[in-house]
Amino acid sequence: MLGSLSSASAQEISAPVGNHSHLLGLGTAYVPDYAGAANSRLVPALFAEYQNEEGFFASTTRGLGKLTRHANWTSSIALSYRAGRPEHPALLYLSPTEALRGMDDISGSMTANLGASARLSDSVTLSSMASFDLKQEDNGNSLQLGISAAIWQSMHDQIELKTTLHYGDASYNQRYFGISTTQSLRSGLPAMASSAGWNRSLCSVAWTHVIDQNWSVRTLAGIQHMLNDAAESPLSKMSGNLLLISTVNYSF
Repeated sequence: MLGSLSSASAQEISAPVGNHSHLLGLGTAYVPDYAGAANSRLVPALFAEYQNEEGFFASTTRGLGKLTRHANWTSSIALSYRAGRPEHPALLYLSPTEALRGMDDISGSMTANLGASARLSDSVTLSSMASFDLKQEDNGNSLQLGISAAIWQSMHDQIELKTTLHYGDASYNQRYFGISTTQSLRSGLPAMASSAGWNRSLCSVAWTHVIDQNWSVRTLAGIQHMLNDAAESPLSKMSGNLLLISTVNYSF
């Protein structure tokens, strides 16, 4: 969960094509243990990214790839890593959680990501990102669609609203939100089959404050809502999760 939120924040402030740029970010985030979890925790938020004038980038959140600028839209292709979901994520969160007991570890895997974005106006942007699993077939594939709007902007500040919808194929949704018969016996939760469909949405507001040509601060607050089969899953203890992230960023 932290990875996805950090990725969203990093991509929104990443280097534009046409300039060599490095970007480092460090801060903290308040996120649920997993999508739909009842418990949330404070965890570190950090990322690093480089992008050159041709659009090639290396990023802890976007992976390795290339961003191409077209007449009024951009496209990207990247090789990235989708983090897994451990049954007992004690090392990740510094203290154990029993919410996923009996659900097995979900292994991390490499993904091929295809993205596109288009500016509808000076302030409104549409975006999409398809993620194809290259290693763990059972982990499935996903798609994100988003729309963002800069509602206020000054020389040093910008406030932006964004809504993102997340879609998973049958394998993805079953892996993350379904419960097999074996998992049901181990966890005590009722078995559930999950089909392809939209599984969650995220509505957020982000404030970016530019201190100078190198330093900036970005703070994002959002509400994540579970949808369809994901909302009905016994793993989804909350229909909505609060997400908060704030980072201090240095670009050079």
